[in-house]
Amino acid sequence: MKSTFYKAIIVSSLITFSFQAIAQLDITPEDKQKFVQTHQKATKKDAQAQYQLAQMYFSGLGVLQNLNSARLWANEAAKNGNGDGYALLADINLLSDSYFSQELIDARKYATKAVEMGSTRGKISLAESLINPIAGKTDYQQSIELLNEVNALNNPDYFIAPILLGVIYLDGKGVAKDEKQAQQWFDKANEMTYPGYAEWMAAFKFSEDNTGTVTIDQVKAKKLREIACEKGKSAGNEMFCFSE
Repeated sequence: MKSTFYKAIIVSSLITFSFQAIAQLDITPEDKQKFVQTHQKATKKDAQAQYQLAQMYFSGLGVLQNLNSARLWANEAAKNGNGDGYALLADINLLSDSYFSQELIDARKYATKAVEMGSTRGKISLAESLINPIAGKTDYQQSIELLNEVNALNNPDYFIAPILLGVIYLDGKGVAKDEKQAQQWFDKANEMTYPGYAEWMAAFKFSEDNTGTVTIDQVKAKKLREIACEKGKSAGNEMFCFSE
């Protein structure tokens, strides 16, 4: 989990999980070179390269983060048949404030298209949109089913799936509240990333979300941040203790 690739995935999740937070990775010469090479392929209508380029703009890998550029290249990838391109379009739209309801509605459409095209990332995007009441009618059962399908892969690239499941069970909206099961999912996500990371991410959701996806609960968010800090310290770092 120490590679630049995983750092990019983790940083991008600050955006992907609708937390309205953006952190810029350090741009190394190696990452810059990869960006240039990917850009060259993308301009030649390579759909996979177009998606990768969009992800680079989205996460700030090899280039300054730019959601407009990420949207542009994700759209190009989608038009050229890349399902993950649709998933990234959905993720970008899921960043929207509740005021921009049409973008949240479109996010579900993009995510649905991504899943139809076989995108695993799209399953996570659709699962999140299905618990967002602004995006349309909620369906917690389908959301959980999609996330369980992703979790069954045990692929650390999709660590956001267990975090989202943990949030759903901890919130108890649309499903019976189950703190024990929520913690089990957070633990799974921490194994894929860093100790305390899942709780830290979940805290943002409970403190910052304004779309009705979860019930805002500052007490719950504070407790999650405390847990994240404790777990981080136990692993020899204090990266999640900035608010303590």
